[in-house]
Amino acid sequence: MSSPGRADASRPPQVTVAGFLTLFGSVFALVGVFQGMSQLYSADMSAFLRDIIDRDDLARYDLTLDLARQTVKYILMVTSVFASASLVLGWFVLHRNKPSRLALSVMGALTVLLTLVAGPQLWVVAVYVASVVLLLWSKPARDWFTVAGDAGGPGVPPGGPGVPPGVPPGGPGPPPPPPPPPRPR
Repeated sequence: MSSPGRADASRPPQVTVAGFLTLFGSVFALVGVFQGMSQLYSADMSAFLRDIIDRDDLARYDLTLDLARQTVKYILMVTSVFASASLVLGWFVLHRNKPSRLALSVMGALTVLLTLVAGPQLWVVAVYVASVVLLLWSKPARDWFTVAGDAGGPGVPPGGPGVPPGVPPGGPGPPPPPPPPPRPR
């Protein structure tokens, strides 16, 4: 979790909060998906879907109950994939994995866009996810994710701590071959 040679090696609270909010939100979404899948063929769900299908703005599309149920099923499946991936990525973000932070941010942006389009009932989800992404890109979080050896790292030579400038990363390497012997004249 820490980078050797950095004075500020402890994880900033912004990353800790963002990581645990991601884990909590992912588990909450997965529980919701399992609950939704278990109730997909219940009488309450059938009545709910019939009410939606019978609305004036959707009546012209000739939707059936089976098609609506299948659509809900696919939405729940995609949600479970996103929630599972964000659960894993949230764990790796807590362990300073930069690609996980980037992937989580892209998934978060997609989630925010989809939930904003879905309507006001899901805008709370959009605010929740957007706040997590903003925490991951706050200045303390960006500084913490800047690993020693990155361009612009604070005072750490490119090879890492303790490696003198001019020595390539990974050590000095093998010694150069000896010069060829002089040719007799």
